[in-house]
Amino acid sequence: MEHDPTRSETTDKTPVDRDRVEGLINSYWIPGREPIKRADKFLDDVSSLVVPKSPNPFSEVVMALRGNIAAVKDFLELPYSIAHKGLTWVDQKYQLNVSTDEMLDAITHSLTCCLVAPHLERMKQQAVLLLWSAYETFSRDMFMSALNLRPQLYSLLQKSQMKDRYSLNGILSYDNLVQNDFSFQGKFGTLLADGKDFSSPQLLRGLLATIFVFNNASYQERFSKALRAPELWLLGQRRHLVAHRCAVVDQSYLEETGDAGQVIGRPLAITPEELDAAIHAISLASGIALTAAIEACYPDQH
Repeated sequence: MEHDPTRSETTDKTPVDRDRVEGLINSYWIPGREPIKRADKFLDDVSSLVVPKSPNPFSEVVMALRGNIAAVKDFLELPYSIAHKGLTWVDQKYQLNVSTDEMLDAITHSLTCCLVAPHLERMKQQAVLLLWSAYETFSRDMFMSALNLRPQLYSLLQKSQMKDRYSLNGILSYDNLVQNDFSFQGKFGTLLADGKDFSSPQLLRGLLATIFVFNNASYQERFSKALRAPELWLLGQRRHLVAHRCAVVDQSYLEETGDAGQVIGRPLAITPEELDAAIHAISLASGIALTAAIEACYPDQH
């Protein structure tokens, strides 16, 4: 059973003081958050519904996304796990009979003390990098897998504003043909994505919706809305700030996001609700993208 640091392993059965739990949430983040559970269930349900019984390249892409989101969860839980296991060991070794509330007080004190709190802020900032990387990797792999499987989808790129970004000029060279035995079968998407940067929030707002088009207009509208979710835009801009500006807020970031809670020159502040919202937005956009990809690449099954 998954370890929950909000429950003591002592014999005390007193209900947890919700104010103490709320204090933990406000100071950092707390395991067992519903958005992560819902995200995992959503991806599981979508996978079981739309993936054909025969092996297909999208299965591994979804498994990787779920694994990467789980890794972010494990990363954020690490301070709790260390604090909880240490306190439980002391409690059991010296038979202190520490109550649940006392355990929570001790963990809260550990996580909010001046020597620890700044490091936890940096952990949340690094979680932003990890989450965007998971979403970026998913988008890139879906793009490559779909075009490897059904290169005819490239015609949709040619009709879009992305035609120059994904030009064939770099692919249709004699050297490239020789290297691939004069056949691009099963490799077209991989070759097209080679050397391309998929980290741009602006790019990922429209890329998958360009090559995956639902027959149902309302589904397509929902798909586009999920890809353009403000939570994803905020996550992408924050990823850029953490990666390139050491998470220090600047004027450009505020102009791009309208993130009114931030102060120029100060480290980026991230709330647990924002992390949860980002995870939910990733799972929703990715789940719909998977559905759309299956419809686009396996038209005979829909």
